[in-house]
Amino acid sequence: MPERTDFKRYSDAHAMFIMGFGKLGEALLKEVGDDLQQAMELMNSYRGKYLDQKAFVRNISREASHLDQSTAKTNDDSAVQDVFSSGKFLFVEVDGLIHVFERNRSF
Repeated sequence: MPERTDFKRYSDAHAMFIMGFGKLGEALLKEVGDDLQQAMELMNSYRGKYLDQKAFVRNISREASHLDQSTAKTNDDSAVQDVFSSGKFLFVEVDGLIHVFERNRSF
């Protein structure tokens, strides 16, 4: 049986956010300490879902390589670590997939 969200612990606005975005919304709120404003801003900068962080790095490397051939590090584990530790992106795992959000400088 799927997990059920206990909406009683959330404000109406938080509950609406979770109802709108499901498990991803709930996981994102948890990740940002229930800061609804930050969760909404992050949702607006959603970069997609991937099997793992390497798949995301390969994707952004392909995008970057269209602009600059010198940036195409597609299978480099250090590139994954660089992206993960840069703080530019927030990674949230839901149902075995990695969901990626681009952080704004205001966070």
